[in-house]
Amino acid sequence: MAKQDYFPKKIDAKDTWFATWLANIAAVLAALLLPLTHADAVKLKINDCRTKFTDWKNTKALALSKSSIFKAALKDTLLSLRPYNQNLKTTTGYSEALGNTIGIEGAESTFDPTTAKPEAEAIYEGGQVTIEFTKPQEVKQVSIKSKRGAETVFTDLATDTNSPYNDNRDNLDITKPENREYILQYMNKDNQLIGQVSDTIKVTVP
Repeated sequence: MAKQDYFPKKIDAKDTWFATWLANIAAVLAALLLPLTHADAVKLKINDCRTKFTDWKNTKALALSKSSIFKAALKDTLLSLRPYNQNLKTTTGYSEALGNTIGIEGAESTFDPTTAKPEAEAIYEGGQVTIEFTKPQEVKQVSIKSKRGAETVFTDLATDTNSPYNDNRDNLDITKPENREYILQYMNKDNQLIGQVSDTIKVTVP
């Protein structure tokens, strides 16, 4: 019976395997009466690969951290800005024309809770999928469902009150690219789904 491949499938496991190989190759070469220089070329490649692996992991972690920091700042800013703008609108002398100069007068609402449908797009950047979506003022939050890899049905991923949403999950098999699909739907103040489901958006995670 043929043996299975000895290379681990997961990337992190491969790095651990490399470390084990490097730590023990000298003893193996000695047992085989081969010079230590026999493995020099391969050791150079392994060490270079491990350096790039560490750099990739650090860069990915930094990108996720920066994204979370930005998203938190965005939500905090909007929480401060909305009541401030509302206060301006109650000030004597305020006019719609004045509000338009700083962009705080929205168009007349045409929101219909029976037909409202989110518009969304997704891109892969910084080690994660970033989903941008529309959310009218009349909507409390947006439900996001996903399907990835070999999955056959959409399942709940998250609810979010402000765009964008960042999907930073690892691939189901981190050694292979993964196709992901998302659908979104609006929710009212009672956390009930309303309107229509968005078009399916697709992205490939390398």
